[in-house]
Amino acid sequence: MTKLYSAAKLLLLALFLSACSNISQQPSNNNQSPSFANSSAEQEARQALLSPLSKWRMRGKIGLRSPQQNGSGFIDWQQDGEQFRLQVSGPLGQGSTVIAGNKHELSIQDEEIINNPQAQAEQALGWPLPQQQMPYWVRGLAAPNTGSQSEWSEGLLQKLQQGGWDIEYLRYSRHRIPLPEKIKLKRGDIQLTLVVKRWQ
Repeated sequence: MTKLYSAAKLLLLALFLSACSNISQQPSNNNQSPSFANSSAEQEARQALLSPLSKWRMRGKIGLRSPQQNGSGFIDWQQDGEQFRLQVSGPLGQGSTVIAGNKHELSIQDEEIINNPQAQAEQALGWPLPQQQMPYWVRGLAAPNTGSQSEWSEGLLQKLQQGGWDIEYLRYSRHRIPLPEKIKLKRGDIQLTLVVKRWQ
């Protein structure tokens, strides 16, 4: 009787474990992949992680492919709160181009731009500059208050669609706080590739 009781317990235990295994392997009814479904939580967690880094500097290389121009240059982006200073040198900067300002005002080569600053910046660089979104994008974040679609993996942004741009994060640093080291940005027939050599 004892042996029969023990065998019954083992059988019930096996059936229970099998049922649990099947439940855990059931496909989700949610049509979204987990990365898209959790993108809001992932974004908030990364935003909290990066919030102390309101002042930073990023230096590296930038490549451009477009019907009008192909080439590369060096980029030096400095951000202090809302204020930024971007210097592009080499073929893309046609020597050296410095753009500075914030979301309210812009200057190019120390000359204040009042009329259509976005178009003036694009003309000076030879490629469009989404200056309000870029400080977020280069740190591996979606810009706030703008619709976006994002794909995350292990707490890091992998793909982003925002403001008409498709952004792909190809490599992150291995620092305590991982930061993007290679980013591909595409809008229409314009493609930018940013390779970060140094964060500070």
